[in-house]
Amino acid sequence: MAEFGPNSITLRDGTPAELRHATPEGAAAGVEYLRELYARAADYLIAQGDEYDPADPAYPERLGKTLADPRSLHVYAWSGGRAIGDAIFQGGSKRRNLHTGWFGVGVHPDWQGRGLGRVLTRTVLDWAAGHREIERVTLRAFAGNARAIALYRSFGFVETDRARHAFKLEDGSYTDDLGMCLYVKPGVAAEGFRTYDPGGRPGQ
Repeated sequence: MAEFGPNSITLRDGTPAELRHATPEGAAAGVEYLRELYARAADYLIAQGDEYDPADPAYPERLGKTLADPRSLHVYAWSGGRAIGDAIFQGGSKRRNLHTGWFGVGVHPDWQGRGLGRVLTRTVLDWAAGHREIERVTLRAFAGNARAIALYRSFGFVETDRARHAFKLEDGSYTDDLGMCLYVKPGVAAEGFRTYDPGGRPGQ
């Protein structure tokens, strides 16, 4: 299991919160958080609210795999006894991709706009930068999610690929699936990409 926290934080509006690694004991709260996220913030998620089944065993199974993997991390933000956001890093599982992994972040609709997404992103990048094996962090985002993409770019993420018309929306329009990457160890970034510096400004 990856080592992490707990860490106390203060959001942009002064609200205190705490970051803690996901645990089996908190699985029920995690499921409830995901239910609300899919129901109320599905504009940039593949699954819609009515497609998310809280009884689906996928989340507990995925949580179990994450907890057992020292190259994976799942952090929840808590306030007032509720999960208000989360970030996950899933490390590679083969010898040739142990140095890389994918990252995702979510924030409960009631808690957006308070800087929590930035805190969660920095938390995962700091953790990855301090991990002895992880060199490369990747993510995927709806190309129309300008707010999230701006956040990722502010940390130094660079676009790697774009799958055209990957998603068909309810109004019949399409949106692209955007891939991005950031390196977290010095001296290994591919040409044209950037390296994250935990001690400096994002993306420097």
